Amino acid sequence: MDDYSYGTLLRLDCTKEYSEENTILVTRIQFLAIEIARNLQGLNDHVYHQNSKVICSKDDENDKS
Repeated sequence: MDDYSYGTLLRLDCTKEYSEENTILVTRIQFLAIEIARNLQGLNDHVYHQNSKVICSKDDENDKS
């Protein structure tokens, strides 16, 4: 991987938002490995469901207009 040394922000607790206490800087390859593991375990599913609700509510508001 060519960009293995680039840094990116990682949430320590994937159930919480980005904040100073919940964020660290890691290399891109570490970020990818952790996020792949979180996805395989279903730990990021709540983010998908939360964003799906927001998109649905926006669509409903647009339909009423």
